[in-house]
Amino acid sequence: MHIWSILEKLPNYTKAFGLIPGLRIFSCVELTSIDQRSGLRRLHLPHLAQPLWLRSTSSDLSVFWQIFVKQEYQTNMFKQHSSLMDAYRNMISEGKRPLIIDCGANIGLASIWFSINFPEAIVYAIEPDRDNFQMLRKNVGEYKQVVPLLGGIWDHSAYLKIDNPNAGSAAFQVSEVEKFSNHDEPPSSAIRAYSVAEIFAMAKCKEALIVKVDIEGAESMLFRTNTDWLLDTRLLIIELHDWLFPWKGTSRTFLSCISQLRFDFLFKDENAFFFKI
Repeated sequence: MHIWSILEKLPNYTKAFGLIPGLRIFSCVELTSIDQRSGLRRLHLPHLAQPLWLRSTSSDLSVFWQIFVKQEYQTNMFKQHSSLMDAYRNMISEGKRPLIIDCGANIGLASIWFSINFPEAIVYAIEPDRDNFQMLRKNVGEYKQVVPLLGGIWDHSAYLKIDNPNAGSAAFQVSEVEKFSNHDEPPSSAIRAYSVAEIFAMAKCKEALIVKVDIEGAESMLFRTNTDWLLDTRLLIIELHDWLFPWKGTSRTFLSCISQLRFDFLFKDENAFFFKI
């Protein structure tokens, strides 16, 4: 990348972290090499208790840029933000632990962001790729409110396989493994798929504060059936992928489902935000 293209990012870093920390983090992410012992970048952010770890890949750097520099999951610019925070505080005052579900958690950065901004919440971080999941566990190790799950999210309990294992680590796509007998073990390469209802049950919650969905086109399966959980979700954040699958209609089941429900819809960067009315 041309040096001027890199320097154009600097104001975003100083805006997100302040002048001196922003300069340091900018230098570490954009200009310096990886840690020779671990082969990873180690980042110390001023508001985090432990460092973040990034691989030297465009995918990891892009995810960091989106979540911590551009702050794409921040909602305080929306008028609906106050209602979300009221719901968060009400859950706590009622003795409930707010639930956040991170579907397509990648290396865990979004889960950490939600943990910092909603410290009383429990975050279920679901990621199907084993290499990503290893990084996720490394990143969230000290965040006891984050529950990492190796697997995918689906409209029912199932087993999945990754269809494009050679894709970038933020672009893996999954499909369901063919049915097998109840007496058979699933293939060793198969990945567990959870329904949202299963996550609710695991967390012993009847509602979710936030469900974030970035699952590379699998939203077409997630929203086919068993979508009652949307009625019990205060905010849905979703990235749709029609751009990735032209003429496949991957957003059709989602749009058909959400249009029947009472949500305010807003758009920011790559994500659509649906606030329950």
